[in-house]
Amino acid sequence: MTAPQLLVGMLLLATSVHSQDIRGMREIQARQWLATHLHSPETLKDLPLNYEDVFDAFSSMLNGKLLKILVGAVDYNVSATCLNDTVSILRNLQQRQPWALEMLDAAGKPPAGILEGAIIWLGGYDECVAVRAVPPTESHQFAGKYCTLTLAPLANESFQGLPGIGLIEGICVPSTCSTQDVKYMAVAALAGVTQLHVVAENCVEAAVIDWRAITAIIVLSIFVILVTMGTVYDVFLRMWQWWEAENSAYSPIVSANLVTENSPILNKAATGVGHYQTIAGSGSSLLTPPAASCRVLYAFSGLHSAAKLLLTTNQASGTLDCLHGIRFLSMTWVILGHTFFMALSLFDNPIHFEEVVGKFGFQAIANATYSVDSFFLLSGLLVGYLTLKELKKSDGKIFWPMYYFHRFWRLTPTYMLILMVDVCLVRFFGDGPMWPKDGFEKDYCRTTWWTNLLYINNFVHTDVQCMGWSWYLANDMQFFVISPIILFLLFRYHKAGIVLLLSLLAASCLSAGLTTSLKDLPVNLVGNEQVKAQAKFDVFFDWVYIKPWSRIQPYLIGIALGYIFYRTNCKCQLNKLVVLGCWVVAAALALSILYAFYPAYHGSVWSSALNGFYSSVSRTGWSLSLAWVIFACVTGHAGFVNTLLSWSALIPLSRLTYCAYLIHPIIMECFYMSRRQLLHWHNHLEITMFFLAFLVMSYMAAFVASVVFESPFIALEKIIFAKQMAAQTKPHEQSQNRATRSVEA
Repeated sequence: MTAPQLLVGMLLLATSVHSQDIRGMREIQARQWLATHLHSPETLKDLPLNYEDVFDAFSSMLNGKLLKILVGAVDYNVSATCLNDTVSILRNLQQRQPWALEMLDAAGKPPAGILEGAIIWLGGYDECVAVRAVPPTESHQFAGKYCTLTLAPLANESFQGLPGIGLIEGICVPSTCSTQDVKYMAVAALAGVTQLHVVAENCVEAAVIDWRAITAIIVLSIFVILVTMGTVYDVFLRMWQWWEAENSAYSPIVSANLVTENSPILNKAATGVGHYQTIAGSGSSLLTPPAASCRVLYAFSGLHSAAKLLLTTNQASGTLDCLHGIRFLSMTWVILGHTFFMALSLFDNPIHFEEVVGKFGFQAIANATYSVDSFFLLSGLLVGYLTLKELKKSDGKIFWPMYYFHRFWRLTPTYMLILMVDVCLVRFFGDGPMWPKDGFEKDYCRTTWWTNLLYINNFVHTDVQCMGWSWYLANDMQFFVISPIILFLLFRYHKAGIVLLLSLLAASCLSAGLTTSLKDLPVNLVGNEQVKAQAKFDVFFDWVYIKPWSRIQPYLIGIALGYIFYRTNCKCQLNKLVVLGCWVVAAALALSILYAFYPAYHGSVWSSALNGFYSSVSRTGWSLSLAWVIFACVTGHAGFVNTLLSWSALIPLSRLTYCAYLIHPIIMECFYMSRRQLLHWHNHLEITMFFLAFLVMSYMAAFVASVVFESPFIALEKIIFAKQMAAQTKPHEQSQNRATRSVEA
């Protein structure tokens, strides 16, 4: 039975005015009923030609198979209301009622390009849900309800050579039919078909506002109120300061203690006590720190947070300015890769996928996963460089509990709040034939949210991760947790620290290579034959892609680079030929890693050993190439490259990267899953436009999240621990003063 037969069969299987009459019918009675109600020539002779053609198609389906479907549906106990309303559709089709024709027209139909893999037939979602049935002779009314059926081939068959992929068809049924009714009718329709079976059914229903949504709305409302009050308070302070200055030169209030990625891990100087700038000669009483409650309220000022994010671009001496550009470009690469990867299942000609992916220019997109390694490198570099500087200032004494708390507080509140929005509210952000009623997270993250909170979601419940892209945060936190061991050894016992670092690097390379080789895993997420085997892809993702022992290589190289900057004070003179040679080697290494897999798309088959070798060295090679770029920029050997990466306009965008990383997949999911039609592999223009839109929207949403969530929590940390930080600063200052006096003596 073909898909059109299945569609019409499901529409016609409920063919009784009263379900109790059907239950007592035999096959001959059903045949008589169908002939009476649907085969009457008098009913068809007055219809226009196009309607008559439609009903001729119906008549061709009324054979022995359809009668078996009818009897089978009765056996499955389809609800009486659903059966009767389906009959009402048939009757009103004969009476040429527009709403009945709309329900039929809204069903998915075979399009052109089936041989290219067009096996998702969505139909007309909006047309279906807009239907309001008004049967002229019946008091009962109903609406259109959009459902989809997924029909999969048997284990030894496939659709157009695409294993594990099923035919998805949209149908429009009465709103009185439950998902269970639709399933039973589909099973009855396929009773005589041995090639296909129903594997999934889904009826689109409006999301219900439950306690989760109410809780999230209350929490967000509290933050909006606090930001509004803080902004009003900030404006009042500015106006009061302007009034007391008697129209003197006005200076915007911008915190001098801005915490950035270049700030020390334990920023003792940033106490957050005084948040006003002195206006020369004003003698303003506002220079006295206000009460703690006022400082807390000021921390939520949207005006103050926006000014810190967008207007404060002056960097202190010794900061690694080029990291801002690298961070923004890496985030752009992440968004570009996700723009393609998250749309892979939404193309109507997937047969051409390998043709597109196999193009030489596409390799930079197919290997966008190395952008994550860039972030790991930057994270290791900053942790290593800043912590070693802090150890030097404090003579190796750091309050390690605060070291960990600062990191947890810096990342977690924003992370958890965005997760809350994703789980509780995103399901209300759209609709459509592919839109999940319960949102994008399985079971509302009921059993997995705590793994995100503890940053262990790359170990526990990896098959149902909440915010699947957050595996990166888990790895980064785990690297951060073990970093003090390496850093303290590098500070106290240089050789032992270097040996430990190199040993961990070698072990990580060996682990990734052996796992890939012994399990015969792919080395790329898309495009090769091995990835088509879903089981191997799952093993690769779980054992290589998201595990810290396979991904720590860039982080270790970042720590090593930070150690070099610490020992050399970011100064190193090199011969011009050496610099040129390093640039050539770094460029060749990066390009060879990105494009090494290109021959595999054109007939070259990699052995398990070669896959293992590539897996073991590729991330290290990429990190070494990027490490040279950073080293050259910091030490003055990068020329225009450093000028571009250190451009002050990239600093605000760099600060928004964390929130952009958390938010951008949610924006993509909302857009893709609310589409009414599929995409088409033709050229990259359409998907490029999507990428640019996602980039802009992600950073706009990141700005809002940073102002409302991230910035206030950073300011609150400084307020809460102001006294403790000040107390820790005094002994350090006293020891420095004693050292200075002894040197002068």
